[in-house]
Amino acid sequence: MSYDYSQILLPGNCYVSPYAIGLPVTDYGYSCASRFYCPNATSSVTKSLPQLCSATAGCVATRLKTSLCTPQGPYEPSICPPGYYCPDPKTIYQCPEGSWCPTGTSVPRTCPSLSSCPVGTVAPKYYGGIVICAIVDFVLVVLYVGVKYRQRGVGNVLKRVFGKGGQVGGGGQEETIYRWCCSWSCGA
Repeated sequence: MSYDYSQILLPGNCYVSPYAIGLPVTDYGYSCASRFYCPNATSSVTKSLPQLCSATAGCVATRLKTSLCTPQGPYEPSICPPGYYCPDPKTIYQCPEGSWCPTGTSVPRTCPSLSSCPVGTVAPKYYGGIVICAIVDFVLVVLYVGVKYRQRGVGNVLKRVFGKGGQVGGGGQEETIYRWCCSWSCGA
């Protein structure tokens, strides 16, 4: 495809200066690449070919803060913003509930399980770690209670068998077993 650059390279298409001329992006015809938003590019208007413009001083300062700035001309493509998706260069939609849309999304990504993705989500909020920790804590508490209950049960059985004082038959082998068992199960 050939282009008549005399109709494209017109001064005034960039905000940095009324004399600035944008650099045309011809890789995609009269449209911009997927994951970009070009609302003003029209195939019937030659001068609306997507163009890259020099940045204004404010945009340079914004970029130094690692942020995106707005397009620097009416025909400059802008990457699809976070929380939105651009199925084609002329359309932009807010990310629906149950999906997440990072910068440059053309199709919303499905929210993973154990995550929350309300409307306009940039990154999912993952709750899997909290759920797993709660399950592990519950299992540990059940095991702890079970062991303590069992230990008390063994001590009570031994007390019933050997008597409250632990003296059966004059302090023989049974008394030694009772004292040994109660030392770890009864807390005595």
